[in-house]
Amino acid sequence: FYNITCQPDWWNTTANIARDLSLLGVGYIDLMLVHWPCKTKEQSLATYLEIEKMVQQGTARAVGVSNFKSDDLEYILNHSTIPPAVNQCQFSIGKHDDVTLQYCKAHNITYQAWSPLGGLSGVDVLNDPDVKHIANSHGVSAAQVALRWVLQAGSIFVTAALKKEYLQEDLSLFSFELTDDEFDLLASK
Repeated sequence: FYNITCQPDWWNTTANIARDLSLLGVGYIDLMLVHWPCKTKEQSLATYLEIEKMVQQGTARAVGVSNFKSDDLEYILNHSTIPPAVNQCQFSIGKHDDVTLQYCKAHNITYQAWSPLGGLSGVDVLNDPDVKHIANSHGVSAAQVALRWVLQAGSIFVTAALKKEYLQEDLSLFSFELTDDEFDLLASK
């Protein structure tokens, strides 16, 4: 996927997208995201509509957004032809926008969590006593509990790992499930 932003030098969206496709040496992008809402809903929509044209022309397979709230999404949906495939937002234990998540679910927009381990949430998720207790009770790592919580909340996630064992942990997230009480405890943070 590829992100574009709403900076003044990006207001010629069509030319900038063509330039970037050329620089990347590709004929299309799988998923093109508007990275943040612009200063106005009208600017966000104008940027979104340019990417929508890419889908219609075959230079993007899907269009999405990042960090849009439910009112931003509502404006896009009311003024565009193609609904966003994805809304990529910060979502973790301690930092979650449940209203936008529910809006996305209701409108069939995939909600994708960035920073699912809480790096920017203000909660030290991996060292949180409740997360560690739940991890011990399931025989898994704190990271697995945090990622499992994101999945059970109804979001997919983006994460990265430098070590093979972390990638293997990510693949075994379906080997356990948080109880309702565990989930609710973590959701209250």
